[in-house]
Amino acid sequence: MKNVPRVLVVGWDGATWTALKPWVDAGLMPNLKKMMEDGVWGELESVIPPVSPVAWPSFATGCNPGRHGVFGFQQFKKDTLEIEIPLGYSIREEKLWQTLSKNGKKSVVMNIQLTFPPDKIDGVIVSGVMAPEVTAHPKEIEEWLKKEGYVIEGSGHMDTPKKEFLQDLYRVTDKRCECAMKLMDKVGWDFFMILISGTDRVQHYLFGEIGRGKYGNAIRDYYIHLDQKLSELREKAGADVVIVMSDHGFCRQEKRVHINNWLEEHGYIKTFDTPENRRARRMVKMSAILKRSGISKIIVRAMQMLGQKPGKVAPPKVKIDYENSKAYTCGYYTGDLYLNRSLSKGEYERVQDEIVGKLRTELRDPKTGELICEKVWKKQEIYHGLQTKYAPDILILPKEPYWITGGFNYPKLIEPIIRETGRHHLMGMYVMSGAGVKKGERINARLIDLNPTILNFFGIKKDVDGKVLKDALKSQSA
Repeated sequence: MKNVPRVLVVGWDGATWTALKPWVDAGLMPNLKKMMEDGVWGELESVIPPVSPVAWPSFATGCNPGRHGVFGFQQFKKDTLEIEIPLGYSIREEKLWQTLSKNGKKSVVMNIQLTFPPDKIDGVIVSGVMAPEVTAHPKEIEEWLKKEGYVIEGSGHMDTPKKEFLQDLYRVTDKRCECAMKLMDKVGWDFFMILISGTDRVQHYLFGEIGRGKYGNAIRDYYIHLDQKLSELREKAGADVVIVMSDHGFCRQEKRVHINNWLEEHGYIKTFDTPENRRARRMVKMSAILKRSGISKIIVRAMQMLGQKPGKVAPPKVKIDYENSKAYTCGYYTGDLYLNRSLSKGEYERVQDEIVGKLRTELRDPKTGELICEKVWKKQEIYHGLQTKYAPDILILPKEPYWITGGFNYPKLIEPIIRETGRHHLMGMYVMSGAGVKKGERINARLIDLNPTILNFFGIKKDVDGKVLKDALKSQSA
């Protein structure tokens, strides 16, 4: 297809058609609706696990995690059991903006996860979450952003009263969009991408309240605001192609599944029998009693009134005996399982088969009898590439409204959710309109497909796992 000079991508972290489509149909988001009518739109299948530090590198590289090497918010360092938080240099494949730079195209990339430290490209990188402070390449842009009052993130969604959280959400969003529009004039660019991460934060906090209660319209109103910002960004950019997309979707979260308790019950995970671990378990039980009794809510509100952050308070951690365990998690947020690396090949395969089978057929909600897992995979079933050997050995996609976590933070398998009523879902969303794009068609796609599709607008081909969305384009040449 004929090359076009400018592409604008607006990321809404965690956006989902489950929430957006009714608001679009009701006429509350006219700018997104116009893009849908003038272009193509559909669900955007994320990666496993559908969490931002895995999803955004998958978009950036067009590759599955087995190639780019990022598997979660935390992961084990290669050939050790030391836990690390992945950063930009953890990504083992070339990123979209690096490819564009090599081909003489200038990029501006704002706030994407795992862009710290920023890549040295022909253009601008403004680091997103995980940067310790406002950081950008080149340095003069970093200094300019600081003078503009740019911030990476606002108040933590679990640490702030809802009213204050929402005020801060709008403040951070408006400043990010303001700086983006100034950058559009300040520097030359061919590709411009801005990520709004407030969508993820507000949905974690309030997704379960959509349509009910005092804050039942908070998420809707924020998206209405973003729809107006989308119009402003599009008008300022004057781009030939505009894409709105998310890295994953969202759904209700009502029950948190503490998979380590299940592993311990079945003899797969061992912990040290020490005074420190016994004390940690007592603290976990006490915390659970406070949650069930409702006292923890009172404590949270009191801490918030005193300006303290309840999300920062946690019981001491139960230490795992990795050497004598057959399976364990890495960190807390996701419950994907690693197998002991010292297992023989035969024992590894036996344990992997055994755990996968039990998770698929036996892991049930004790109260309802419902199976918890939507799907369970061995890593070799969904990953391929040189980094696959460092991936979790078993990956789990839970049914709604469950979420599976690691750690020993609750004494039972199932923890009722008190504060965080939304969780990530596999299906995100996208809309694409502009030169060379078909009109008014619904075409579902994968997150990794956007990378080669964007490169295709610039006439660039690359060996990635994603495929150019030929069905979305007027010209089939790609």
